[in-house]
Amino acid sequence: MHGKTEFSEDELCDLLTTSESQQLGGGTTGTPTMNVVLEAPLCQWTDATSLNIVYSPKNGIKDLETGPTIKKSKIRIVGLDGVMSDNRKPGGLCQVGIDLTDHSSLVVGVGLLSAGEGKYDHCEVAKEMATIVFTKVK
Repeated sequence: MHGKTEFSEDELCDLLTTSESQQLGGGTTGTPTMNVVLEAPLCQWTDATSLNIVYSPKNGIKDLETGPTIKKSKIRIVGLDGVMSDNRKPGGLCQVGIDLTDHSSLVVGVGLLSAGEGKYDHCEVAKEMATIVFTKVK
């Protein structure tokens, strides 16, 4: 990865414009916060979909969640190798991540809220969001 390799919550929120977020079913403003499980900066936009960008300084994409309802696959987004993790349980996230360094990653995640059910495919939205975000950081 040749681009930026560290992000604060506010910097993550700068990776999606209002129009980009709304095009993906998200809210007008990103909310900066911390992912307490990963101890990692996070920004979230919420409306019909829940859009998340997480910078994980301690975990690579190999550490994305696994389990019986999760399908993981390799994916290439804007020339970068990554992983897509589709949690197929109700309310599950679809995540697309890339490694920034050997021990850090940038992951976008999309979940459908009730207003987005039947209107959006969470993995299609995650791939679109990843294309937008990863283009800005590579």
